[in-house]
Amino acid sequence: ITAFPANVTSITIGGVTYTATGGNGTTTFPAGGVTIPAANIGSVSVDPIDGATTVAIAFSVTDNAGIVSGNNGSATLPFGPGVADLAVQKNGPAAVQAGSAITYTLTLINNGLSAADGASFSDSLPVGLTGVSASCTGTAGSGTSACAAIPLTVTGSSVTGSIPRFPSGGSVVITVRATAPATNPAGPLVNTVTITPPPGIVDPVPSNNTSTVTTNVGTPPTEADIAVIKTGPAAISLLGTVSYVIDVVNGGPGAANGSVFTDTVPAALTGVTWTCTASGQAVCPAASGTGNSITQTIATMPMNGRLRYVVTGTAPAAATTLVNTATVALPPGITDPNPNNNTSTVNTVVTATPPTTANLSMSKVGPATVLPSGAVRYTLVATNNGPANADGATVTDTFPSALTGVIWTCTASTGASCGAATGAGNLNLTLPSFAAGGQVTITVTGTAPTSGTFQNSARVTTPPTVTDPDPTDNIGGPVITTVLLAPADLVTTVIIAPANCPGNASVNGVKQAVDRQKCPPGSVAPGQPITATVVMSNVGPSPAGNVVVTLQLPPGSTNVVPSNGGVFNPANSTVSWPAIAFVPANTTPVVTYSVTFVPPATGGTIRSDVTTPDTEVTLSNNPAVATISVTAVVPPAEPIPTAPWWAIALLLAALAGRSLRGHSSGQSRPRQRHAL
Repeated sequence: ITAFPANVTSITIGGVTYTATGGNGTTTFPAGGVTIPAANIGSVSVDPIDGATTVAIAFSVTDNAGIVSGNNGSATLPFGPGVADLAVQKNGPAAVQAGSAITYTLTLINNGLSAADGASFSDSLPVGLTGVSASCTGTAGSGTSACAAIPLTVTGSSVTGSIPRFPSGGSVVITVRATAPATNPAGPLVNTVTITPPPGIVDPVPSNNTSTVTTNVGTPPTEADIAVIKTGPAAISLLGTVSYVIDVVNGGPGAANGSVFTDTVPAALTGVTWTCTASGQAVCPAASGTGNSITQTIATMPMNGRLRYVVTGTAPAAATTLVNTATVALPPGITDPNPNNNTSTVNTVVTATPPTTANLSMSKVGPATVLPSGAVRYTLVATNNGPANADGATVTDTFPSALTGVIWTCTASTGASCGAATGAGNLNLTLPSFAAGGQVTITVTGTAPTSGTFQNSARVTTPPTVTDPDPTDNIGGPVITTVLLAPADLVTTVIIAPANCPGNASVNGVKQAVDRQKCPPGSVAPGQPITATVVMSNVGPSPAGNVVVTLQLPPGSTNVVPSNGGVFNPANSTVSWPAIAFVPANTTPVVTYSVTFVPPATGGTIRSDVTTPDTEVTLSNNPAVATISVTAVVPPAEPIPTAPWWAIALLLAALAGRSLRGHSSGQSRPRQRHAL
């Protein structure tokens, strides 16, 4: 082998491993190459870099006489694409005041198993936001690019960026800030973010690559779901460094300004220091501090605001168990719909036997919005990024009390096992085996309440014999979900009448009555034009967007003239009107359209319909149908003339008198005499 191959991190030849120490140009590979006896020719293996699809190994051949062959060359090894389940969770307020600040948080996650270096994301911002800014506010997972290395591009309509180093178990938090419209917009603000794997990486679960938040502009309610979740080592060596990570999150829908966070660190932990970082437009009361008693009043804590406290200290010199509980409490006047998530506890065993090390990570995604009593689905992914096994690790998730009928299923891969394949209620799952590189996926379903906002986070914890060197990625979430109103309910009606019927026109602004003898409903003469009128309404309690009204005519219809910018497609005999960006709730009618046309001689049916990408109460009333009958016009028979009785009597009398006169003159005629 004459040179260290490109696109690899190491090459093993005859049991000896050579690595790249500073990139492909600087290696531990001998300058003169490595000689392999012919008997060991099959003992070469390589570890390609993430995303590499081929590796070329250059070689030369020397015979038994020491003569180097002229047939030198290279062997190319193909590799399949890497596999990484990328996911994104977006959180934002369910409601904000007009003209006030609005903050979105984007959590970008690599559930593994491959790295996804160069993964990109795009956040499409709703129209009406002003003063848009974005920043990276946190990364987690060993080897993930620092915020300073993550480039962001901000325009008035989008925020885009890429993650140079994105290992399995890594996550990145992007915070987007803007100002809501100064007046109520025509509809809610809809914001969607998408994460895309880099070339050479296949995402086996693309369904979690997008996340959407819908925000109404108005006055937020005075209710806030404040929560705290804490993670830390399950085991630590004597005099080892203990690190706790504590997240304080406001799930809204209202602000939680004035909430009080408390963490009383065990007295056995010495040299305690802490730091605070904020996201989601929350503000840390202080950036850092010292001491075992931490009490902070959080003056600014809007919905989706999060404070992350990292507390560190030195374990005692004697074996013991450290119990550390953090709490958060709302200020007076604010109601907490779920007080069960206001405390969180971590137990740490201090042992004389040094524990092994395993870097565990947890991710969680779920819906930002849900319909009243709608289905809620969470996906939790726990990964052991090694190097040691973590058999006996636990996955815990205390679900919101507002969520009912909670059930879950668990699947495992790559040396992991679930312990239980299914369950109901809160999750406290011990994993009997959790090998390095292992992964567990838990799918949770439940039924949402009829109103309000709720939040949920999950965590993974090492067993007592294993310590986690990086607890920052042990918490999955938070997922903050807002219950929407019942959806829109769009409906159409269609009526038809011959176009030249008396009454189809207005006289002096007054609609004339239709002569139903000459113009029976739905019936026209051959070649006679007809007018169809379509009325579309929204009888539901929520608005709808991108609404399209259509009218399908009988095939063979001619002389089609739609109103209001409708377009006729003769290929499918359908008239389509331009999309309506926003249809308000409880509005009848929203629009009225008409089409004049000549139906075919055979008649037929017309069908109106309305569609929207939004959810509806029912689709059964979207279409309406009317039937056209084409019949020949038969002129009515001429009526028999009639006369008054007295005229008939006079006529009869006159006829009778004439007959009598003729008879009398014949009898009285004098005889003629003849002379002899």
